[in-house]
Amino acid sequence: MSRYSIATRLGALFALSLLAVVSGCSKKGGSSLVAPMLPASVSVNGYQATSTPGMVKFDVSAVMSNGSLIGSATITEPVLVGLATGPSTRGASPFGLTAAVTGTAGVCRSISSLGPGVASICLDATGSMKESDPDALRGKAARTYVSLMGPGDVAAVSSFDTHTPASPGLLAIRVYGGGFSSDSTMLKACVDSASFAGGSTSLWDAAYDCAHVDSAQGGSNLLALVLTDGGDNASARTVVQAERYAHQQKMRVYMVGLNGLGALDDSTEARLKWLAQETGGFYARADSASQLSKLFANVFNASSASGCVSATFRVNGVVPPPGTVIVGTMSFKVNGMPVTGPFRVVL
Repeated sequence: MSRYSIATRLGALFALSLLAVVSGCSKKGGSSLVAPMLPASVSVNGYQATSTPGMVKFDVSAVMSNGSLIGSATITEPVLVGLATGPSTRGASPFGLTAAVTGTAGVCRSISSLGPGVASICLDATGSMKESDPDALRGKAARTYVSLMGPGDVAAVSSFDTHTPASPGLLAIRVYGGGFSSDSTMLKACVDSASFAGGSTSLWDAAYDCAHVDSAQGGSNLLALVLTDGGDNASARTVVQAERYAHQQKMRVYMVGLNGLGALDDSTEARLKWLAQETGGFYARADSASQLSKLFANVFNASSASGCVSATFRVNGVVPPPGTVIVGTMSFKVNGMPVTGPFRVVL
């Protein structure tokens, strides 16, 4: 029996940073005897910038009609259609409405399972969360992640702010419930304990701590999901130190930025994106707390069973400058079945 032959996921939509589609959600389960599995849609989980100007790599998952992810599949014939420039994160598109956008796509990795996940979920509990997330929807998002976990997956839930003492041996985060567990009821109770607001932001210390507790737990599929609503203002560690430590521990960091108060300026987002991409994760931005559940589910998809499609864009025949927003639809075949999904990317 293979736990990733049919893995259940919630499809997701990245706001401003990216867009993804999947309808429905359900739990993991299924049999490895069902083959080939044919998808109904594609989930564009996230993306990474590359050293090639105008090129990104999309993390994608294939979704069956019942909402389940396919754990192993071949991607062929990727195509980008309906391309256009969108409004930038800071205002209107600099290209206006007449820009000619073209894009070429390629397959950089077929879909495969990453194995049982060991996830450190680190939630911003600083004072600004009272305004950026007054209804504590970050708790709902974390519970969504926990609900999607299957046999073999474990997670630990923590919060960070300067008013709450860190757990012994750590710089910034308070870990709840005794650490890593597969008990969804216990983990959801930990999420409730972590969903408060007060204090300043030791973001890089928190990212460093998340890597530390993950590496101490061990496993081959280590990841941290770090939520923040602003930049660092209280850490002893730097973003470079946090990245280097996570990289050394072979742990992917997925950074989720909540821009409800407009505190995520270009410099802050550049650091969040750099830390995530350098460790093999990606950065996702939400402009309201209501989008967080979808982003957390996308991180779960990416860390469980996914593949990679590359895309290279040109606007009016030239490489678009950093910050350009491209929207469109991605189509490709999974095990011979055509699937499509919209996306939004910030170069």
